Amino acid sequence: MAVEKQYFIQFTKKVLDGYYNNVNIDFVYNIFSENCIFISDEYGMLEGLEQIRGNIERAIVIKSRLDFVNFKVRNFDDDSKVIVYGEYTVIAEYSDQEIEKVKKQLTMCFRFVDNSYKITYVHVSKVDKKYMNVAEDSSEFVCKKIFTDGRNIILVLKDNSKVSININKIIYIEAVNKSSLLHTVEKNITINCSMKFIEDLFIDCLCRIHRSYIINWNYVERIQRFSMTLTNRVVLPIPEKKYAEIKEQYYFSSSKKIIQI
Repeated sequence: MAVEKQYFIQFTKKVLDGYYNNVNIDFVYNIFSENCIFISDEYGMLEGLEQIRGNIERAIVIKSRLDFVNFKVRNFDDDSKVIVYGEYTVIAEYSDQEIEKVKKQLTMCFRFVDNSYKITYVHVSKVDKKYMNVAEDSSEFVCKKIFTDGRNIILVLKDNSKVSININKIIYIEAVNKSSLLHTVEKNITINCSMKFIEDLFIDCLCRIHRSYIINWNYVERIQRFSMTLTNRVVLPIPEKKYAEIKEQYYFSSSKKIIQI
């Protein structure tokens, strides 16, 4: 599934053109995944296509054009995940006399889903903006800050209140009806997020071993045939069809211990 890096750069430019020129906007929406995360200094943090679309449609977008683009591409071994990052300049023309030129930073993540690439994460902000600013190296920002850092994340609870949770304190996550139950080192928390949403957001530091369970590799004590024992002595099942794959991932994880064949 090798795809030229230039393809993703051109694809990213097409998405930006659609947004800023307010043309072919349906194409922009169609390329976002249902669980996409969109962070910007204009909208804050938006979760899911419905929220992204609602905020963009309510906003007044000044018709603009791209003036300068300097993007790079970071892809992974199997090309299933690709990150486009860098800077671009957009020019907004309010009238014949009034022109605003704004330099922005962008990180855009693509994942191959259902035979096509979808945008799963966007982070955009002004270069000189302190609030919600993209890190100096945007690809490192995504890979280290969003996926593997021990930062706090804001999640919506079952009663629609919000809670801040440190990713590193999550032991495992369990599907409960349409909600997800987070088992952390301190307490259990039920959140209004699907397992698919969590899996997509934290694919590089958490692992879905079963349709009902997502685990944190840091709390895996050992793997035995068709099951996994966590450090809190909880034993979780591994489907026979996924056992070889999970065992290999565990072997290459930084927290590996002993695998029992």
